[in-house]
Amino acid sequence: MSQRRKFTKVESIHINKFRGLENIDLNFASDLTLIAGKNGTSKSTILGIIAQAFSFRTNYQTGESVRSYRQIGGAQFESTFSAHFRLSEKFDIPGSMDVSLNIFDATENLNKNALILTLNDSKDRSKSRPVIRHNIGADGKEHSRNITAPVIYLSLRRLTPISNRRYSPAKVRYLSDPKNKSLSTRMAQEILVKVDTYTDVTPTTGEFDSLAPHNDKFDEDSISSGEDNVGHIIEALLSFKKLRDEYTDYPGGILLIDELDAGLFPAAQAKIMRVLKRASARYHIQVIATTHSPIMISDIYSETQAGHNQYKSIYLSDSLGKIEVRDSFSWEQIQADLTSTPVLVKKTLIPKVTIYVEDQEAQAYLKQLIRKKLKMGNLDIKVPKGIGGDGYISLHQIEYFRKQCVVVLDGDKRHCGADHFKNFVFLPGLLPPDQLLFDLLWHKDANDDFWKLPYLQKYVMDVS
Repeated sequence: MSQRRKFTKVESIHINKFRGLENIDLNFASDLTLIAGKNGTSKSTILGIIAQAFSFRTNYQTGESVRSYRQIGGAQFESTFSAHFRLSEKFDIPGSMDVSLNIFDATENLNKNALILTLNDSKDRSKSRPVIRHNIGADGKEHSRNITAPVIYLSLRRLTPISNRRYSPAKVRYLSDPKNKSLSTRMAQEILVKVDTYTDVTPTTGEFDSLAPHNDKFDEDSISSGEDNVGHIIEALLSFKKLRDEYTDYPGGILLIDELDAGLFPAAQAKIMRVLKRASARYHIQVIATTHSPIMISDIYSETQAGHNQYKSIYLSDSLGKIEVRDSFSWEQIQADLTSTPVLVKKTLIPKVTIYVEDQEAQAYLKQLIRKKLKMGNLDIKVPKGIGGDGYISLHQIEYFRKQCVVVLDGDKRHCGADHFKNFVFLPGLLPPDQLLFDLLWHKDANDDFWKLPYLQKYVMDVS
């Protein structure tokens, strides 16, 4: 039995330092990885670092030039540094970037461990230039060159409104084949859930190459930003398909997408995930994308829970200032972190303590227990939706939920693995508050003075 062919993959990155990122590790899935996080958590920077590691110019195993292999619109399969980074002459100086990458290089059939990406002095320009070092080739020698693999980087620039950019219809030879044209149309129909709306796609060129889905009642000048975004993604997927079909030594491809969900309504967000999963497997593409979509994050979380390790999500948290990496979080866990901002107070004031409970019953019960012991004004008792006791236990791995707040779980969670967490405490008893109250009332004697309280009279039935 022949050994299954391996394709180029980014396996992991260690960023010792670069801009807002310091001493973090990121591990990527083989097929599809989503990166989520608040604005300013360096999601786009990570995509730029990956893009910089690749170029598609020379097959160093055969010595063959591969520049002639192009995307369906004619662009090369690589991303220039200026396309994904705008360097600051003040801060992005030599020595300010220290990144190592682990990549399987299918062209040379080698694991390239600890490739080094740095910013160096440049004699022919005022700004620093990025350089890949420690690339050990099949000849055993160290080279300062990128990995030879096709990469497409769909940056935020593609989201420039159509009315603000130059573009025009183009003739694309690849789409003159009815099979390829039909495939592009079907992909647009599937993603945008409009089987009857789109009957054709028109290639466009200008600042970007794209495919505009339309019919005989509207054309490329009338499409929405979401349709335009889908057109860019379909164009990229078909470009990798074209390369796979034409290039004998096809090493697989790297597709990087910034703001994958831009302009897409919820059903389209779910559908495009399905298309990307299918395309990544068929065309041997490693897709790495940023997103703010709960639908997409939840989709990947379900996959990982089912043991499908070819998919993964990465969440970048900056709740405590320093950016930290969290793998395969559910959307509920991400939402809890997004809404949990530590309270900053002056040292002369009593600090405000944030307390998390499972539900409103627990909140009411806790308030009654502590109202005579502490000043309620210094307590902020939160009840995030959809987390529950097990969710809080999972969140303990986040430093904020480990050190900066108090979590109060119901009594029935006392033996669920959280009893040794220093900032996790439990409500009295072994039952949740609602069951505890029911049990207490159920066992009260019918003649108990409790039932004689005036405000209970309208609820008490005459059972004599």
